[in-house]
Amino acid sequence: MFRLHPQFYFIIFVMIVITSPAYAKKKYVECKLAEKTCILNELSHSIENIDEDRWRDIAYRELAKSLTLNNQIDAAIKVVDKIKNSDTKALTIRGIGMNSAQLALSNREYKNIFSILREKAEEITHPPSYSIALTYIAMAQSYSNMDDDAIKTAFEMKNASLKHKALGEIAEIQAANNKNKKAIKTVEMIESTSYQNKAYRTITKIMAENGYYQDALVAAKKITNPVSKSDSLQIIINLMEVQEKKKNIK
Repeated sequence: MFRLHPQFYFIIFVMIVITSPAYAKKKYVECKLAEKTCILNELSHSIENIDEDRWRDIAYRELAKSLTLNNQIDAAIKVVDKIKNSDTKALTIRGIGMNSAQLALSNREYKNIFSILREKAEEITHPPSYSIALTYIAMAQSYSNMDDDAIKTAFEMKNASLKHKALGEIAEIQAANNKNKKAIKTVEMIESTSYQNKAYRTITKIMAENGYYQDALVAAKKITNPVSKSDSLQIIINLMEVQEKKKNIK
């Protein structure tokens, strides 16, 4: 009769032990020094012990944002899978996208990040949360100077109102980065007059605040609502007057 060597049983026993949750907890060692990566690791273990789903989801959301800023993007994206609430998943996707925009990565790296974030968004079954996730991805793409990708993401949204809102957000980001002509063109893509007027008013104010009065005037003159148009023109005048006063003081 064939008999297994006793060492075989010992190997099986060791494999069971090291793959068990209990062993994983024993393997974990608390941080002794205030080193960011180690603290993030300890934070991750601490969150696992939160019983209430809501608070655990929120903690994971903030952890994902911090991991991203620490350039641990792969780890941050894995956190999304641990979150149960759809809205919190969307906000986590937003946090990863927005924080990654601060890292000055290459276009290739950003395309990879946003491709994976889009995959995570597609896993969200709650339609409003899914649309919000796409809005945040589009905004993060614009912050990362990937305007064409951002607009493409916006146009892939099925909810018309959220699509218009996303385009307005993209235009706002473009104006804040002094890409004024691009911002105006983005607003022109909005198919709703009310959303378009609102977006023109917003970018008018941003451009005027940045000292681009001519571009602000171009945007303001495209507003079709008389009240909103008058208000936007007044904003330009007010900001020009503030600038003139500053010059006179000097």
